[in-house]
Amino acid sequence: MATKRPAKKTARKAVAKKTKASPPSFVAKAKPAPAGSSVRSITPFLWFDNNCEAAARYYVGLFPGSRVDGMGPMGGTFTLAGQKVMALNGGPMYKHSPAFSFFVVCKDQKEVDRLWNALEGDGGTPSRCGWIDDKFGLTWQIVPEAFLRLTSDPDPKKVGAVFQAMMGMVKLDVKGLQAAYDRVGGKTK
Repeated sequence: MATKRPAKKTARKAVAKKTKASPPSFVAKAKPAPAGSSVRSITPFLWFDNNCEAAARYYVGLFPGSRVDGMGPMGGTFTLAGQKVMALNGGPMYKHSPAFSFFVVCKDQKEVDRLWNALEGDGGTPSRCGWIDDKFGLTWQIVPEAFLRLTSDPDPKKVGAVFQAMMGMVKLDVKGLQAAYDRVGGKTK
């Protein structure tokens, strides 16, 4: 009996050490809070129907410089173009909706086309105004930088013309947006 007692203590110490260990690799690491704030970070947290690893690997394949940071049975983290995202294998209770979307600003029409074609070609469902739902049900807004530039003009008529053109588009088209802007008068810089 005396030999068993130390073994139990050793086992308890091993369990205690495991419980004090750092969180699993899929748990996002919080940064120190900025001066004057107790908030350490804000990270999108997505609920999937037990396929978050497949979704994460799909998403990181779309965006250069992206990576899966860690995955476990319950979920994980990944980074898309510098944005940390957490994901959960939560089951079928909740679905994604357009009430939450990722707003992706693209350098040019070529990048808009690449992302749009990848999302649509792999089971995505286009909507309008540059919105598309991917095969996992997550909504993306694929937006060219030109749209942001054109809609930041101080002339409300030019901005209105660009928005009106956008409302008639499914995938955003830089030439069409620019033409609407130019019709009102004045080319962009």
